[in-house]
Amino acid sequence: MATATVEHRLWSLPATGSVARSARHAAVGFLRDAGVAPDVVAVAELLTSELVSNAAGHAGAARVAVCAEVDAEGVRIGVRDLAPDAVVACLPPSPERIGGRGLFLVDRLARRWGIDRGDRTKTVWFELPRSA
Repeated sequence: MATATVEHRLWSLPATGSVARSARHAAVGFLRDAGVAPDVVAVAELLTSELVSNAAGHAGAARVAVCAEVDAEGVRIGVRDLAPDAVVACLPPSPERIGGRGLFLVDRLARRWGIDRGDRTKTVWFELPRSA
């Protein structure tokens, strides 16, 4: 992300059954208010949901932190959990597997994505252009 004017928000959400919906709602509202193109907002909504679901379900996090940033060049959303060593897979979809498509979608739809590991946390993030 460029260092020009950056709008950002951070949400800390309990990892309950509705956490993905809460994260999507918060991110979509923020991105719309920041003037991000509707088609980019739709992709960000999907990818945010996937990352939050992974953090809450696979990492066993009690809380999930979602950080969203927008600048002139694009959007960056990160999801942080307290499982720095949790295995992260990016496998192609398989009809035999239930689930397991989240990071595959992130890999296919994001401009860039990655994983930042801290001593006690892991943040999985993605970037999208501001407009398609």
